[in-house]
Amino acid sequence: MILVDAGPLISVVNFSELALSVRLRGIFERDGEQFYTSPAVLTEAFHLTARTGGWPQQSLVWKLLERHSIRVLQLRDADLDRTHQLMSRYADRPMDFGDATLVALAEVHRINRVFTLDSDFYIYRIHDREAFDVINPSA
Repeated sequence: MILVDAGPLISVVNFSELALSVRLRGIFERDGEQFYTSPAVLTEAFHLTARTGGWPQQSLVWKLLERHSIRVLQLRDADLDRTHQLMSRYADRPMDFGDATLVALAEVHRINRVFTLDSDFYIYRIHDREAFDVINPSA
């Protein structure tokens, strides 16, 4: 199981960065891998793809969902409480809402792998102690 941040979702459909898009698609197409994200990350991806590529890019994100290449894990009230705690704890970064929901979901679903394009997940800790196994093709 692998959690997916907004960066890969946006970049995989952004053909102006073709080389990165192809590398990311290869990761999403690995056999046997299950990819998950949060509603907050999905909202961020749709918002940013609307700004960078409009409906053509948004429709490609929809295709990832329709093919079940990425599944959405729902947040419970307790997960939102934990999200608040995490954003408070990492306020000096600052931690955005989407990242905080992924850390909270990692704790609940015992997922330690995250697919991201930024470096923040090298800092974040699961249950305040366990490091993420970060998949970052741009690192």
